[in-house]
Formats: sequence, C-alpha cells, structure tokens
Amino acid sequence: MTSQRDQIDAWLAAEADEDDARAETAFAGAIRELPPLPVDSALIDRVVAAVAVRRQRRRWLPLGAAAAVAIAGVAVNFETVDVIAAAAAAVGVHAAANAVLWLTAWLRGALECWLALGRIARPVGDALAAPPVAAVVLAAEFVAAALLLAMKRLLQSGDDRIWRT
Repeated sequence: MTSQRDQIDAWLAAEADEDDARAETAFAGAIRELPPLPVDSALIDRVVAAVAVRRQRRRWLPLGAAAAVAIAGVAVNFETVDVIAAAAAAVGVHAAANAVLWLTAWLRGALECWLALGRIARPVGDALAAPPVAAVVLAAEFVAAALLLAMKRLLQSGDDRIWRT
C-alpha cells in the first residue's frame, strides 16, 4: 500500500502531464487516505456566522447594482443617451405591434366562438318559439322546480328515516 504522500505526488504528476483520468484516480486515493477529523461545535458556530454575514452582503448587492447603473447613466454623454432612447422606443413599438397582433387574434377567436354559439342557438330558439314546444319546456321547468323544493325540504327536515332502507 502506498503512502498518502506518494499518492499526492502521483496526483500532482498526473495533473502536470494533463492526464485527467490518472489524476482523478490518484486524487481519489489521496483523499481516501485522509484521516477523518472530528467536527468541533466552535467550527459549526463559525461557519453559521460566516454564512449569515454572507447573506447580509448579498442584500446590498441589488442596491449596489442599482447605484452603479444610476451613476453610469449620469456619466454617459448625450449621444449614448439618444441611442439608448432610440433602442427603447424601438422595443416599445415592437411590443405595441405584438400587442395589437395578439389582440386581433384573440378578438377573431372570440368572434368565431360567438358565431358558433349563434349557429347552435338559432335552431333551438326557432323550436322554442313554437307554442307546443314552449308549453312542454315550461311544464318541465315547473316539475324540476317542484322536485328541487321537495328535496330541499327533505334535507332540511333532519329526519334520517327517509334515507334508511
């Protein structure tokens, strides 16, 4: 079995020769030979404190970026501002044109749905305009309303005997 120092030397030699496969194998062997270190609670506390400080630094990053953009905007000469304004106007015109196209397509789809509903509703309306059909539909509606009222009263009565068989 080779010593850890020999494996580290083999790893460094493989890295120098740019032999990735041999370097990976030697590195894995060197790492396996490392003795495990006990984790101290003070180390855990230091790591948690470092992460908390890093998170606080990240909070300032957006503000710093916004300040840098503002300072850069003030420092830019007027010709560049004109180019940026022209680009922003072009983007705005492009977005407005796309919005008009989308709205037109949506309105066309809505109109097609409305016309399809009209084609379906016309024969139904013609049939209901006949007096015998209208009378039958009205009678069916009265029967349905009476049944719904009866069901509501049964459910509100609280009598469980009607549901038992």
